[in-house]
Amino acid sequence: MTKVQKWFAKLRNRIFFSFVGCFLGIMLLIMGVFQFSSQKYFSQLAVSSTRRELASITDNLESTLQHVINFSISASINDGIIRIARTYPTLPGSEAEQYAVRKKINTIINAIIALSPNIAMWDIMAKDGSFFQAGGYNLSELDSFDKEQIMKQHQNARQAMITGPYFYLPARETLKENGKYVFLISKPIVDLNTRETYGYLMFFIEASTIASPFVNYRPNNSEVTFYITDQENTILLASDLNYTGKTIREAFPFSKRDVENLETQDYLTKENVVYCSTQMSLPDWKLIHVIPMDELMKEQHLFARIFFICNLLVILFFALLSWWNARAISGPILDLSEVMKNVVKEAYAPVEVPGTSEEIQILYRGYNTFAEQTQQLLQTIYEEEREKNDYQFRLIQEQIKPHFLYNTLEMIKSMIDLGIYDEAGEAISTLARFYRNSLSKGSNIITIATEIDMVKQYLYIEKLRHMEYFDYEIVCEKGTEQYVIPKLTLQPILENAIVHGTASDGRMCFVSLSIKNAADTVVITVKDDGNGIEPEKLCQLNKNLDEARGEEKGSFGLFSINRRVRLLYGTEYGIRLESEPGKGTIVILRIPKLEHLDETASSILERDQETAGRKQYEENRYY
Repeated sequence: MTKVQKWFAKLRNRIFFSFVGCFLGIMLLIMGVFQFSSQKYFSQLAVSSTRRELASITDNLESTLQHVINFSISASINDGIIRIARTYPTLPGSEAEQYAVRKKINTIINAIIALSPNIAMWDIMAKDGSFFQAGGYNLSELDSFDKEQIMKQHQNARQAMITGPYFYLPARETLKENGKYVFLISKPIVDLNTRETYGYLMFFIEASTIASPFVNYRPNNSEVTFYITDQENTILLASDLNYTGKTIREAFPFSKRDVENLETQDYLTKENVVYCSTQMSLPDWKLIHVIPMDELMKEQHLFARIFFICNLLVILFFALLSWWNARAISGPILDLSEVMKNVVKEAYAPVEVPGTSEEIQILYRGYNTFAEQTQQLLQTIYEEEREKNDYQFRLIQEQIKPHFLYNTLEMIKSMIDLGIYDEAGEAISTLARFYRNSLSKGSNIITIATEIDMVKQYLYIEKLRHMEYFDYEIVCEKGTEQYVIPKLTLQPILENAIVHGTASDGRMCFVSLSIKNAADTVVITVKDDGNGIEPEKLCQLNKNLDEARGEEKGSFGLFSINRRVRLLYGTEYGIRLESEPGKGTIVILRIPKLEHLDETASSILERDQETAGRKQYEENRYY
């Protein structure tokens, strides 16, 4: 035994590791359940928080846009603006008149918007599409701005409309980085009486103003990722401006189903990233906020680390407590084990009970009781073994009944008197072989093939004796001959079948012997067509066989065989009876498929009475 094995063999160490192992398993299970449930809870909480945050961003953005729309409505219904637009369907011809008109427009608009920080640029477009440039910006520098498209959109819609984005780069700037994206809120200037359109009021909002709610709602050190799309899932504005003008599927690794899911629900989790979305009413935009799950789960990770540290401290504390308990439990037991070692050498002599704890005193008193009863138990075992050997000796005597020999010899004499010399000679030879095989010295465990040979010799003799009243058949399935069986197991069963199967009315008795394979067992069936057994008696016989007790008169052979089979193979094997009154009886014997038995099992049937009993007594005495 190695040092490690010796160390683990100590009771104290085994108690310690048993306690620690069980507690550690429970704690790991708790930690796993907690990690799973807390992660699920915190993820749902984080997604809910992000959805509420996005709802607040949407409200803020809608409020900002609504303020600008309100300004555009106020300016479009101003009498001064309507009068100027009606008076000048195109720009004035002279510079002086243009300057005067711009000044009037500027005064009116500035009074309405009051230097609103949300409006980056503004101007009025005349009915012919020319700009007054009253706000100080040259809107012709807007990239991809289509005046005809704006006027076409307002033909049937006179309310304020939001379009864009447009890239604005002043002519004085040469670097594209100095430009900016803007969104247009356009409102037709309509005469309230005639409902005629005289021009278009245009307010521009910078993309940074629209993106500001996303930035303001996130911590300074967190990465902000958002997308604003139109009805066709085209990106109007994103945290990364390079995605502007692309579709959602081009920006995200989305499948068609993902896009459909994001359209029908307000959030989507994919590859540890949460995509939350919300729909704006005015304009018809969709806002998508993209947040990595790790960022949302920061609180859960912190809580998990704290929980892990606390559990680690608890495990360490329990380990120390387990070590102390292991020493407290194993110490007195180890002392008692040393005492028992010395006691064994003195053949179970009682020992003095020490003045220790009550539990240890109970162990000492229990051992003294055990020592006093051991000799009585060994003596009882010895007596039972002698009885068993007496029973086995009786079995051998019962198996070879003298009247069988006498009846056979009388039959042979009658055959000789009748001049049937050949049959008589064959009967003598068969009888000699039968007794030679059954009474010869050697192993009492033989193969089924050898047992069948003796059965054939026995049945041949019985057939000669009861030629007019008895017939038989033997069916042995191939592959069963090599398995072992106690000698003279089948002969008593067949004799019992012949005795009980012969009818009093003189009709023919037919006995069949069948040996078949069945999974891990060999099933041996002996069937006769006699009078059968009544149900009550059959039930009692099977009960006695199951309990390995009883010696029914005339059926000692069945009970002896059943006991011997169970003694050799175990209680799951043995004899079972089936019968129906008037139709015969079936004896079913099951034995395991074994090609040999060990020497100990075989010696049970071989050793003589006194030697076997004394040997068992000596072995149990020092067990």
